Amino acid sequence: MVSVAVKFAVKSKHVDDFLAALKLHAANSLTEEGCKQFDICTDPQNRQCVFLYEVYVSEEAFAEHQKMPYFAKFGEIAGEMVEGRELTMYHIVNH
Repeated sequence: MVSVAVKFAVKSKHVDDFLAALKLHAANSLTEEGCKQFDICTDPQNRQCVFLYEVYVSEEAFAEHQKMPYFAKFGEIAGEMVEGRELTMYHIVNH
């Protein structure tokens, strides 16, 4: 199992639209057999800071996720709305 943590810095004028697009992306992602969890979090002090926590059964499942058409669509939409993005992958050791 792997977890993927992504931190976005969203432009202030796009926060609501970004979150709406991200909720749709999460719902689509959760239909994949390899995606076991997809949490969207916001910083209570700064809504422009959005954090994702995703769990996949393997690195290969995450690679397949990145090939999905809705992944590309979200990337196109989000690209205009964010100032920065950090992605980190971790291996889950307690499963």
